[in-house]
Formats: sequence, structure tokens, C-alpha cells
Amino acid sequence: MDSICQHCNALHFKDESVSDRQDEFKQCCHYGSVQLPALLPYPDEIKALLQGADVESKNFRENIRSYNSALAFASMGAQIDLPQGFGPYCFSIHGQIYHRIGPLHPDPGERAQFGQLYILDSSLALKNRMGNAANENCNEMTMSKLGDIIKSISPFGAVFKMMHEVEQEEIDRAKTEKRAPPLLRMIFDVNHGIHDRYLLAIRQNFSTIHYGGKLFQQYIVDAYVKTEQNRLAFHRQNQKALRVELYQGLMDHLANEAVIEGLIPGHVIILPSSFHGSPRAMQQNYQDAMAIVQKYGKPDLFITFICNPTWIEIEEQLFPGQTPFDRPDLITRVFKLKLNELIDDIFKKHILGQTIVNVFVIKFQKRGLPNCHILIILANGDKPKDENHIDHIVCSEIPDPVQLPQLYKCMRRHMIHGPCGTLNSHSPCMEDEKCSKEFPKEFPNDTLPNKDGYPRYRRRDNGITMTIGKYEVDNRWIVPYNPYLLMKYNAHINMEICTTVKSIKYLFKYIYKGHDCANIKLQRPVQEGAAADQETLEWDEIKVHLDARYLSAPEAAWRPFEFPLHDKSHAIIRLARQVQGENVIGRMYSVGRSDVERYHLPLLLLHTPGACNFDDLKTADGQVCQTFMEAAKRRGLLRDDTEYERCMPEAVIFQMPQQLRTRFYVILLYCNPTKHVDLWNSFKAHMVEDFMQHVDAETAEAMALYAIDAKLKEQGRSCSDFGISSPTSVSYSFESKIINKEEELQIGQEKYAMLNQDQRSAADAILASHRKQSTTTAGSCFFIDGPGGTGKTYLYNTLYYLFMGQGVHVMTVAWTGIAASLLPEGRTIHSRFKLPVPILETSASSIRTNSKEAEEIRKTQVFIWDEAPMPYFKVMHLHQNMRTEPGEEEFSNWLIKLGNGELTSNEDDEIELPSSYKMYTSVDEVECEDGDDITNYPTEFLNSLTPSGMPPHKLKLNIGAIVMLLRNLDVHQGLCNGIWLIVRRLLNHTIDCEIATGSIKASRVLIPRITLTPSDPFLPFKLRKHQFPIRLSFPMTINKSQGQTFDRLGLLLPQPVFSHEQLYVVFLRVRSLTSIKVQIIKEEKNSERRKTKIIVFKNIL
Repeated sequence: MDSICQHCNALHFKDESVSDRQDEFKQCCHYGSVQLPALLPYPDEIKALLQGADVESKNFRENIRSYNSALAFASMGAQIDLPQGFGPYCFSIHGQIYHRIGPLHPDPGERAQFGQLYILDSSLALKNRMGNAANENCNEMTMSKLGDIIKSISPFGAVFKMMHEVEQEEIDRAKTEKRAPPLLRMIFDVNHGIHDRYLLAIRQNFSTIHYGGKLFQQYIVDAYVKTEQNRLAFHRQNQKALRVELYQGLMDHLANEAVIEGLIPGHVIILPSSFHGSPRAMQQNYQDAMAIVQKYGKPDLFITFICNPTWIEIEEQLFPGQTPFDRPDLITRVFKLKLNELIDDIFKKHILGQTIVNVFVIKFQKRGLPNCHILIILANGDKPKDENHIDHIVCSEIPDPVQLPQLYKCMRRHMIHGPCGTLNSHSPCMEDEKCSKEFPKEFPNDTLPNKDGYPRYRRRDNGITMTIGKYEVDNRWIVPYNPYLLMKYNAHINMEICTTVKSIKYLFKYIYKGHDCANIKLQRPVQEGAAADQETLEWDEIKVHLDARYLSAPEAAWRPFEFPLHDKSHAIIRLARQVQGENVIGRMYSVGRSDVERYHLPLLLLHTPGACNFDDLKTADGQVCQTFMEAAKRRGLLRDDTEYERCMPEAVIFQMPQQLRTRFYVILLYCNPTKHVDLWNSFKAHMVEDFMQHVDAETAEAMALYAIDAKLKEQGRSCSDFGISSPTSVSYSFESKIINKEEELQIGQEKYAMLNQDQRSAADAILASHRKQSTTTAGSCFFIDGPGGTGKTYLYNTLYYLFMGQGVHVMTVAWTGIAASLLPEGRTIHSRFKLPVPILETSASSIRTNSKEAEEIRKTQVFIWDEAPMPYFKVMHLHQNMRTEPGEEEFSNWLIKLGNGELTSNEDDEIELPSSYKMYTSVDEVECEDGDDITNYPTEFLNSLTPSGMPPHKLKLNIGAIVMLLRNLDVHQGLCNGIWLIVRRLLNHTIDCEIATGSIKASRVLIPRITLTPSDPFLPFKLRKHQFPIRLSFPMTINKSQGQTFDRLGLLLPQPVFSHEQLYVVFLRVRSLTSIKVQIIKEEKNSERRKTKIIVFKNIL
């Protein structure tokens, strides 16, 4: 420390100055605003004990808390929480601290203690002190010496002596006057003007507390507890100013609890969000962070920075014989300086890239060491997008000890986990005989896609190991780190890449979970003294906070210095106030659904630009609604049965009865309206019109219900699940497909005539095998193999029509909806065989033995299964590419080499999208058991999420737009996941589309809004999104392009492909190499040669 405060002569590090002048500081005397008289000279005898190296001095410092307690005038009561294990000492309390001054005389039979000893003779007082078992390690001579010193210099010692003399004089006078002695009441002024933070400053003169060791830790905790107690007392005494009666949700909860317990609601004491550390403050901070995520997206980096108590800056300031843990003030001050430097490196020098958002929170370990959690959002150009970028900033491997000896030394000391598990089953991280941090990790040779929100970092099995104690560890035990930061700061700095929304909830709730506290379920006390029929239920949040609090010495040192416990780069304004030039994000307070109008108000605010008053918000379809909820319903911002009552009339205008029945089935299956029977009764007349031409009304209704029930049973449901009765037997021939064998055979023969030599050989072999097996019970399996574009799907279609023309029962299935749509009557395996999504090792079909589906499978004679995983095949190869144009043999050969991973190619192009649109907004909700989680996720945050395979919150469409269907609505009608549609008409509750591909191309279909629930394992909750199951598809993903051929194709690769043969698949979509243009986004400037990665797992080819 080389800087001296000009006002109070406190010693400082140079970087602790926050003013322009280098000789003024805030944390010692607040720039001179606090001036206290110098302390009296300290007794030489105690100074010698604090600084000496002899046996007596060492005994004194080791047992200093016992000496202090034995010589104290008042007892200190606290639940002291000592850390487990063999680490350094850290004084920490759980709950409140009490200072008790007992009566002048002990109770009969009790030993005199604390202030009672100061009225006794010195030898008797010493005997009492040394007779206490807690003082058995203390030196009797030292105890005697200290007792005499304190009695002679402490004002409290003289006061206790005077109290005894005054008391004895009054007793003697009472005896003389023959009366009872009066009750004595004495008030002491114990405030001597000592400012705790002022005393924490280091000065050149002798400072007792800095030599106190364990007693210094106790002192600093006790001092801060008093400070916090004053703040809590202010809140307790100003409950009226907090307007507790406006906490409507809490008041309703207490009223309900009181009714359940048979009590009367009593006093309510609120701990407001303005008190740092309260649950409300943590909740508000969490919501602020989520507002940042809503604005800028998920965090990219998560950094944990832990104080290193052996930093040279700390060790240089220690007094002889001290350890870093004797000086929590130094630990916190040096850590704050290091943290300032780290933040400057990251957010100003941009060593990790351009940062646009940062959030950090300070926490304290069980051993008391401060640590900081930092969340960073990087600019788009600096986000880690591929494994090379991740490996550049994060390392999980042991460095070479010869080439990088300093990095090796730092990593060995700070970044080794455990070891634990089989190497050390007693490690603190072990839970249920497993490591809670999932160490040891695996040995991936490359950084792999995310797992639980984090990548699986590269940890090569390169044979490099190191010995930690008696254990040998390798790369599997390395905590991810950044080499530059680790070497510069010589401390534990864990760096993680955040990759999913799931990580957001964990990180933000983790860093904002608040200080250490005991999580307990509280039984609210009944007011004492109340009559039996007037017992009241009390709610005291201040008492709950005090009873559950943990506080360690380093945290108690951090707080008086006014160091921040959390900060963020952007101000979050909860009320509209903005200063020009500042980074500001606005958010609204979250409101529970029980407060109906306040809950629906922000929904309207988010979707009503330019609203000037409440009537503007309540206006829907040109009419002013009575309530916000009614307006939200009419605008489609809420899921409500009235939506279906409006969309069905729109469908009646355009659709035939069979299509209306399909629409009703989709509403039942995906939307689950509450008034199922009413919806059926309102529109059943339109759904039975085709049957009415042949039968009476009652039979027609039964047949329509049977048709709907049959569709529902294909999905494992039935009409009875929705409260609608269905007939058990009815003729269903009107909707059964009438097979015209002659027509089917003619189509098959026409296709057969177009087959090339390889295709015809395969077809002949399969047809001959079937004719041969018609007289036997044995079956055959054929596997059609060939590169993309060789006509496999065309051959499947040819075989289907030939078999159908011969009266053979054929079933066509595929793994994906796209592949199924390319086959006649194609179904996905999940739909056909009733398999769950996803398929697990324990998954089984839900088809019952005596069901209609089982009977259909039993009578099937030929299965055509695209991409089938069968165990035994007769393999037949196709070689000729049927998609490429004549004369493009070179392109065909090039495609085969591309699929085998032997070459790459790329060029540039762009895609332009139309601008005019009609917008449909989704209704997004969280489905969870924990009611508190619902308020943790504001509606505007849910609106910002678009998981894979889901439509966006704001679906912008115009006439002629090409869209992709995202769910299997009706595979029989071609409405399967991934099919292309063309928008023809945009209604309020329905979208009229035309099928753009497949065998039923040009058919018109109406798409309703349905409720979608993504099966995204990386979401921390279950999201329900009520929206039209489509999204714009001017561009499409590579996987969705299966089975299609294009005359012109543009390929955009902002990042390299990530899965087997993806690049090969997309080049198969065109007829020639000149038909495709590729744009590769490169980070390097002026790159002359363009390359992109191709992934081919050759071992499976």
C-alpha cells in the first residue's frame, strides 16, 4: 500500500482511489466527511501478546476468542456455523446475534460470569474464569494479567464496581430505615462514537483489531450485524410507508391460510425489495436480468472468478505470523481490485470479443472467500459459433509443462476438480455416490454440441497426467478455463459457454438466489396473549430473514466498504424514466394471473403500438370492450373457446363436410377446448351434409362421429376422452377409399415403363419374389441402396401401384413426415405403429392386439419402408442419377465423391423476401407444477422464445407466401410435418393454403391455430405455444428439403454443416452444378479461397 489518505492518514492501494485526486478515498473516511478522535494508547502488555513470538503470545492468539469471552462484560449469543473439514478458520453465524447483560449477582447455585466477575476480588474472579471448561486451554497467568488490565482501564469495570457499592449502600440504608430495598434501574451510555468502517482502515499507528486474528473475524461480523439491524429496524418502524395493504396477493394468501387454520389474519411485516438480500430484491434482480435476455438474447459466456488468498498483494500486507484468513479486510479489498481489472479486461479491452451486456453478482463461499459470477452477451460477430471458436477461448486440457510451465503451474493449483468418485468417495461434491458436477468427464477428441446447456469440451486422451496428492488425474478432471485469464490472475477462473435457454434459468436463478440462508418451512406464530377465540396468524418477513441468514467475516468486511454485491451494464427501469445517452431497458412488473385485469393489461400494451389511453387498449375490431381480458380475448391474445367458435364458421364457407370433420378432429386433438360437446352441436349440421344424402339425420350424425372417432383412435384418443359419445358400430363405407385396381395398375405400368435398367432389375426381382412367395409362408426383405437422385422413391411408388393393381395389400411408411409425404398413402412409423416421440430403449407400441390398426398390419402383404432399419436384406443397388440433366455425368460423379467426403465447393448468392404481411400473434404459457415459476417467466420473455420446430410469436404472412407445416395434422390428406404450402387467403382465425408438393399438389386446406408443446430437452420448463403450426419457408433447412428437386437453389451457410452428409444431401436437390449457388459467411477478411466443412462418418458408409 503506497497511497495515504490526506484526511485520515489511512493506507490504500493506488487503484482504490475513485476520484481525480490520488490522496482522497471513500472507504476509510468518505473523503474526509468522517473525522474521529485518535484512540487512546493501547496497553503495552496486550500489544506484546498480539505481536510476540513466544509461547504465551502464541497461546493468547490461538485462544483469543476464549480470552475475550471470559473477560467480556456481556455474553454474546449466536449460532456459530464453523465450516466442515480441515480448511482455514472462518467465523460465520446463522441467525441473529444477542448481547445479554445479566443481573449484578448470579442466581443461587450458579457460577458468577461476565460482568458479575468485576465486583469480585481479583483472585476469586480468576478462579471462576479458569474453572470454566471453555477456558481450559487458556494460560492462567495471562488470564490474570488481562483481568487486572481491563479492570483498571475499562470504564465498564469501574461502573460495575460502583454499581455494587451503590447497591450495598442502599441495602444498608433500607435495613436502617426498616423498609424493603427499591428496585434499581440503571441506564448506561455505551455509544462512544466509534465508527466501525473508520476502524477498518489501515493506518501507520498500531491497530488492535487488525492483530486480532479469530477475534477480528468475530468483531467484524458483530459490527456489520448491528448495521444491518438498524436498517431492518427502519423497515419495521415504517411499514405504513410501504403501504402493506397493497400487497394484494400476499394479503389474499394470508386470508386463505387463516381460514384453513381457523385463525384471524394478524400483523403483516414486509421486507421490501429496497432491502438488499431480501427475497423480493432477489426476485426483482432476476426479472431485470430476464428483461436483458428478452432484449439481447441468451448469455454467451458464464465466468466464475474466486479469490486467491495467496495473491502477492495480500501476503505483502500481512503482519508477521498472520495468515490471509486472519485479515478478511485485505481479502475483500484485493479481490475488489482484481475484479475491477478483470471487468476492465473483458468489457473495455474486449479480450474475449466485443461485449454488449454483462451482469455480475458477488457471493461468498463456505470458507468465506469472495467469488464473482459474470454473465456476458457478446456481439453477433464475436459469439462462439463453432468448435474452433470455443476451443480458442475455453480449454479443458492439461497444458504442456515444458512449453507452458507458468500456465501448467496455475492450472495445477486452481483448475483441478476433486479428485472424487472412485478416487475419493469422501469428496464434498459427492451426492448419492456420484459427483454432483459429473466428474470425471468423457474423452471427446473434439468439442461437441451442447449437453444440458453447455458444450462437451475437447478433452483428448493424450496421455498427459499430473499427480495431485496421492491421486493421478488427466484431462477428464480439468475445470474449463481461459489460458490468458488463468495466467494473468493466478486464481480459479472457470469459463463456460452457454448454448441453450435452459442454461439461462439456472444461471440467472443461481446468481440471484441471494445470500446463504437456511431454507425452512415456517409455521407462522400465533399472537401471544390473544384470547382463544381471537388467535391471529402473524407474518413477519424481517424475522424470517434474520432467523435464516448466514453471515461470514469476509462478507461482513465487504459490506461496510460499500462494495457492490451485483451490477449490470444496462439500467433496468421499472418505471418510465430515461436519461439520454444511457443504456436503458424497460420492463413491467410481473403480475400473477389471480389479479385478472393487471395481468391482461401488459398483454395489450405489448401488442398495441401507439396507444394513448385505456380505451385504445380496450379497443378490438373497432369496438371498446368492457375489460382488458375481454379485449385480449377478442384480439386472440388468450386461448379461449370463442376462438374455435369463430374459426369454424370461416371453415364452413370454404370446406366440404369431410374437411370440416378433419378440422374438428384437429381442434379436439391439439387445442383441447373446454366446451367440446357445445362445439360439436353448433356445427354438426355442416359436418354431416354428405352423409345426409344417403341416410337419415340420426344415422348421418352417428357416421360423422364414427369418422371423427376413427381419426382420433389413430392418435391414441377417442371421442369419449372429450365427453362426446361415439357409436360402437356403423357402416363407414362413405369415407373408405375405393380402390380401382385397373386404374392403379395402369399408373404402375406407366411408371414401370420409365424405369432405368437398375430400377427395372430391382422391380422385377421384388415382383418375382412376391409371386413365388404367394404359395408359401416365408417372406423376403429387399434393401434398395443408391446415392441420392438415383430414383429410389420413384421405384417405391412404381411398386406400390403395381402391387395395388394386383389386389395386394400394401403399407407405406417412413421415418419422417417429409419422406412419408413422398409415398402414396405414406405414414410415419410413429403414426402407423403408434410409437412414442422420442423413441427410447424402453419404448413400445401402444397398438392393442384386437385393434383396427393391428388387424390392418396383419393383413398387409407388402411393406414399403423408406430408410428402414431391418436386420436382413437382399441388397439391390441403383447407380444412375435420375435427377441430373443429360450430359451431367461429371456432376453425378462429383455428387458421389461429395457424399463420400472427398471434396467441397462453394459460391455466393442472396435471397430476397417480400415485405407486405398480415401478422398473427401466439399465446405463450408455461406449464409447470411450481406456481412460483410462472411469475419467473414474463409473457414478453416467453414470446421471445422460438424453440426448434415451433412457429414464431409474430407470424407475418402475405398472399402467395410459401410456408412449411410444422405438425402432422392429417397424414391421409397430406398434411404432414415439413410439407410445403402456399398461402391463398388470410382470415382472422384460419389460413387458407394450397399444397405445393406431393401427389395431392394444388389441393386446398385450411390451417387452424393449435396448441403446440415442443419436446425441447434444453428448455427449463414446458412451453405451450398457441399458434398456427406453420412458418415461412422461402428458405428451408437441409433436412426439410428431402425428396425435392429444384431448377435453381441458393445455399446459405453462416456456419458449417454439423451432421452426417448434410452437404451431400443439399447438392442432390439440383440437376447440375450450375443450378446451385452457395454463400459461406467467413470471419476472415479478403479470403481468396473459400472452404467449408463436410461431415461424413465413413465407418457407416
